Amino acid sequence: MSLGIVGVGGLSFAIVSGLCESPGFMEDVVLSPRNAEKAAELARKYGQVRVAASNQEVLDACDTILVTVLPKNVEEVLRELRFRPDHHAIHVAAAMRLERVMPLFAPATRVARGVPLPFAARRIGPTVLFGADERISGLFAHVGEVVNVATERELEILATITALMVPYYGLVKELVDWGAGKGLDAADGIRYTASMYEALSVLMRERCTPDMEAFLAENTTPGGMNEYSLGHIRERGGYAPWVESLETVGKKYGL
Repeated sequence: MSLGIVGVGGLSFAIVSGLCESPGFMEDVVLSPRNAEKAAELARKYGQVRVAASNQEVLDACDTILVTVLPKNVEEVLRELRFRPDHHAIHVAAAMRLERVMPLFAPATRVARGVPLPFAARRIGPTVLFGADERISGLFAHVGEVVNVATERELEILATITALMVPYYGLVKELVDWGAGKGLDAADGIRYTASMYEALSVLMRERCTPDMEAFLAENTTPGGMNEYSLGHIRERGGYAPWVESLETVGKKYGL
């Protein structure tokens, strides 16, 4: 079996890098000629990767096709391609539901929608999938944790949460900048703060139940500094802009 990539941008570069770095991934990868520099770099780095002369050559050579072109270009690109009934396909363009793009993949019927993320290059983090079969789920398992959801709406909710990745970095920046203003070395601030939140995320994944308020209470010392800071932020509506941002992005997905 082989994987074909239509559209070689930053996201597909990360996915291919992660796959080829995975000890269990032994397949050939065929890249479309778009973004020749990135495609050539992947082909130079990994012996199992080659660059095709056209998008159609990618489809003809592969049984699984990952389409990673910009949403505005999806229909134009796919209309020029001839899929086969045996193709497995992954559609990742944001805010484009499967019902809209499925006719463009015909006669292929095994089409999933996914939200892969750039840290796939490091083989960490989640990829949310809707409509994925075992072949597609197994493919993304090489680059992190697969989250298969039962409905496309659930995928779009998680995709909306994804929009707060960079704002999270922005929060860390605010914390580090505050420390630097008090005389802390910025490099130490970044290292400590990022490591602390990484550890908190691990513990939350392992121990938190849907009763999240109980989890907060279990990790709060009565009368302690975290109790004070949580109350201070909540009293001032400090989390409201985050929820407002989710609502704004969610509207783009029809939520």
